[in-house]
Amino acid sequence: MSPCQGEGRESESPLSLKIMYDQKSYNKWYKNNRDKKVKNVREAFLNLRLKTLEILGNQCTRCGYEEDKRILMVDHKNDNGSAERKQNGQGWKYRKQILEKIIAGSKEYQLLCPNCSAVKEADRHIKNLNARLVDWHNKSLPTIREGSNSPISLQ
Repeated sequence: MSPCQGEGRESESPLSLKIMYDQKSYNKWYKNNRDKKVKNVREAFLNLRLKTLEILGNQCTRCGYEEDKRILMVDHKNDNGSAERKQNGQGWKYRKQILEKIIAGSKEYQLLCPNCSAVKEADRHIKNLNARLVDWHNKSLPTIREGSNSPISLQ
């Protein structure tokens, strides 16, 4: 048995011991450097966002609003943002993927201000409602059947 293995550790691989040791080292480092780490992560997110805004034009695609960039939102033109977030998560990697797609020339994304985003969402709901109403209207209506006890029955 090696010096790093104690009782009950014979089944653990050297790799798992290294990972355990690395995690302990990281936890210790993080405890001592938390503020620096948080600052670096915030700066990285901000730089990623600023780069994305810059490539998309720094203004709302619909109305041209550009006064306060803090409120501009990256919008999925095809309304598939929810599915994309479920598949990829919502963190750093997901936002970085979006930026990489935009850099590669993807036209799936646009910038919208909150007002235009709300209008787009309302239009989408109205479109879906209209589609359901057309479906309902095209269905056959109830008819009266001869010899039936109830005045109306579905056929």
